[in-house]
Amino acid sequence: MDNENPAPKRSLGAEYISRENMELAGRLALEQRRANGEIMTYLEDGWIMREYPGQRIVKLAPAETYRSGDFPIEE
Repeated sequence: MDNENPAPKRSLGAEYISRENMELAGRLALEQRRANGEIMTYLEDGWIMREYPGQRIVKLAPAETYRSGDFPIEE
């Protein structure tokens, strides 16, 4: 093995170690995505949901029957 140029070690920052901080980072990222007017599609309680700007949320289909081609993103 070539030790002259070892691969850099990757580590998570301390801010990601606690569950509370991970949840906070997730909430902040969601707020930023909403502020940017991003359309988001996600899974919640077995349903595929789509959230539009203004926090309009549409329940699309049960996860087991969902096909993305059936629900194109409306702008």
